[in-house]
Amino acid sequence: MRMVFAAGLAFGCIGLVSCGLALQTITSPSTAEVKEVGRSLTQSCPPNYAWVPGNPTPGLGSVANKDGVPSFCIAKFEMKHPTDVDGLDNSYPYSDRRDNNAVPVSQPQNRPWVEIGRNAARAACERVKMPGFTVALISNGEWQAVARNIENTAANWSGSKVGEGIIPDGHAAWDSLPVTNEADPYDGAIVYRDSPLNNWARKRTHQLSTGEVVWDLAGNVWEWVADDMASLGVDLDNLYMQRNGILSERNKTLFGPFGKFGAKQRMVDFNAYADTAVRRGGYFMCDNYCGLFSVKTGVLRVPNYFGGFRCVARPVK
Repeated sequence: MRMVFAAGLAFGCIGLVSCGLALQTITSPSTAEVKEVGRSLTQSCPPNYAWVPGNPTPGLGSVANKDGVPSFCIAKFEMKHPTDVDGLDNSYPYSDRRDNNAVPVSQPQNRPWVEIGRNAARAACERVKMPGFTVALISNGEWQAVARNIENTAANWSGSKVGEGIIPDGHAAWDSLPVTNEADPYDGAIVYRDSPLNNWARKRTHQLSTGEVVWDLAGNVWEWVADDMASLGVDLDNLYMQRNGILSERNKTLFGPFGKFGAKQRMVDFNAYADTAVRRGGYFMCDNYCGLFSVKTGVLRVPNYFGGFRCVARPVK
């Protein structure tokens, strides 16, 4: 079901990479960021997971990550509780109403599993068992790898060319949504009667360079990543300037797009606490303040209504 309203917003960003069978730069070699080496982009993933080509940008994952992020499989949907259709505990303090030791699933039905802390989300992903894969909570480096892949895939831009128009921000209104119709990339989201550009902003899907589709990486609910600010080596002195789009080189690697930093990818809710956690992607009340590269840093690791999580499956070597 679609709801139709009229409103206005805009953003811009310039991407620099075009993806094919392997990711190839269309800029000078000095700005070369990614090239998938030795792995087919048709690599088989578990059901409802999508293959993400590796990104060898040094430092993408953490201060200790010198070789970038290898290829992996990402859950196509925010993780869902297998039996709790609204994703909630529905009481305070958090009760035994649902089985919080259940195994999360990547599936369209049900609202995202929220009211789960960061460490509990880590443990939940680790309960997922898939032959040939190690399953874990997505890392910040993996988030960046998939976000930059999306940024540099023309199908995600309203202008049908990398850097032209906008990238979708996802669902942003009232409450989180399940996916009821996978054939409709706007499924349940507010769209706008008189503005094709703003319609595009509300799309809930992004396409990878492989052609596969991932839901709700932007909007719907914030998603925990596995890292703390300290392990990432966040440039704390830059956080408040970052709110205004002024990114240090370190923080751009950790949180920013490969191309020009646009207003619609601006960062939100930074706090300079080095030992706290990180969320990505925005949530349903962000409206035009969040997007694919949004980040909420310095947050406590405890549950709340606005935060869910997403697992990845890493091939066993």
